[in-house]
Amino acid sequence: MILVPYIVAGVFTGILSGWVGAGGGIVIVPVMLWLAAQQGINTTLAMHLAVTTSLGFIMVNSLYTTFHHYRSNNLVIPLFKGTVIFTVIGALIGGQLDKIIPVAFVKILFTVIIISVLVQSFFNRINQVGRFECQPMYPGFLSRSIMGFSVGILASLVGIGGSAITNPYMQYHRYPMKKSAAMSTALAFPMGLFALASLLASSVGMVGLPYGSVGYLYLPAFTGLLIGSLLGSPLGVWLVKRASEQISVWVFRIILLAVVIQMVR
Repeated sequence: MILVPYIVAGVFTGILSGWVGAGGGIVIVPVMLWLAAQQGINTTLAMHLAVTTSLGFIMVNSLYTTFHHYRSNNLVIPLFKGTVIFTVIGALIGGQLDKIIPVAFVKILFTVIIISVLVQSFFNRINQVGRFECQPMYPGFLSRSIMGFSVGILASLVGIGGSAITNPYMQYHRYPMKKSAAMSTALAFPMGLFALASLLASSVGMVGLPYGSVGYLYLPAFTGLLIGSLLGSPLGVWLVKRASEQISVWVFRIILLAVVIQMVR
């Protein structure tokens, strides 16, 4: 029975991941923290389990979702190739910064960034359909490197995928939501892989972990989430092809608001 809540969360996360390239940490972390409390796991340990398991799920789920986006011709491959190395480096750096920078500080900084993006989306014409009829602007080297570093570092520290940064970045450069979602999920795999490796390296062999854990990776949650995502991800990709740009943007705004609420709790 312990798998059921995680399967449900996996379905919901898979839909959001395929639709707007988001949904990993903002669904998984609260669910895991609540269930951990029911099992009597202390809050500090529960947070480590939630962040690490979230990254593991994001890594695997992104492969499945990216495959569907690739088949739908949504992935901008040259841009992905020009950005992925910076995301990997950022994830590795973030895994080390986790040991020296207070997570509370990172959460405050991240929350400020998300609120800025959310407010801007209401006052900027970036989301109007006419903008996406223009030719997309391919980002420069410095721009790509900053975005990639930011995604990798923040994901390692707070266990949330980079769509909150990637999607506004892509839309600023005139890419529609389906392209933005594809880029977010594609970058999530290398980001999750290296961030997860860094966190596991420091936690494997620890005492006091709950049964079914490999380091901070909690396998019952990981398994249930993957089962659910297999059902949800194809539906999300189907929705991004059929929903209007404005509906997709509003869904993403709601997700950003959920991220802010989670961060300030």
